[in-house]
Amino acid sequence: MKILQVVAMYGSAGGVEVHTQEIASALERAGHSCVVVYGAPGLDLHHVEGRREYQVPGLLSKPLGRGAAAARQLEAILQAERPDVAYVHTFMEPAAATVLVRAQPTVFFAHTHDLYCPAGSKHLQRTDRVCPHRPGAICFVQAYLERCQSRTPLALARNYLEMMRMRWWAQ
Repeated sequence: MKILQVVAMYGSAGGVEVHTQEIASALERAGHSCVVVYGAPGLDLHHVEGRREYQVPGLLSKPLGRGAAAARQLEAILQAERPDVAYVHTFMEPAAATVLVRAQPTVFFAHTHDLYCPAGSKHLQRTDRVCPHRPGAICFVQAYLERCQSRTPLALARNYLEMMRMRWWAQ
């Protein structure tokens, strides 16, 4: 089986990136082939011999505006590689995501809290607790009371709107 993995960064940058490399290696040892599509290189990008790896600028959900070019590049990769399934580890630019999910079966693994927390952490910093609230107006209040995200009004609004866009994308 040929598995296309989509990740924000490729190389060591954090847990998701290490997880992606470990999953790809384990799948390859089990006889599958992996193709990795990533938005940006990690801190120490090292290519794995025999593994097809593609950087696609504009692949990620941030910043908006480069989706059409990313979608065209991703479509070309899908046509060339013909994967059986896609395993997505990050939120993608909507145009690129649409190309992907229409091309073949796609699995999305949510590694973060971005679908239900504008800060992406569900962590109330001042009291060091897990946030018990659903997304809504309370997020704007908690930003000030709990310092769980930016307290700049424009940044608060942008984070909330980005969370709502990601929720739409995931559906």
